Amino acid sequence: MFSLLPDYAELHCISNFSFLRGASHPEELVERAHKLGYSSLAITDECSFAGVVRAHAAAKDGLALLPAPRPGEGKGRIQKLLEAELRP
Repeated sequence: MFSLLPDYAELHCISNFSFLRGASHPEELVERAHKLGYSSLAITDECSFAGVVRAHAAAKDGLALLPAPRPGEGKGRIQKLLEAELRP
């Protein structure tokens, strides 16, 4: 899709997997980002990678997902595997 707008990446996006903070399902966030023409989307849920996994399953061509846990969260083995899988 050609656009006159520069590439845009949302770097702070919380899904409903962040208890009492996020409202939208990850699949809805991916769909909206795609419709808006975003080049990337960072899911920044707290205490869970479930949102990143579901967003990855729903991602469409041209949308790069950035697994981005909140600062201070530990980088475990699951996050390292997800980062390797999601790298464009």
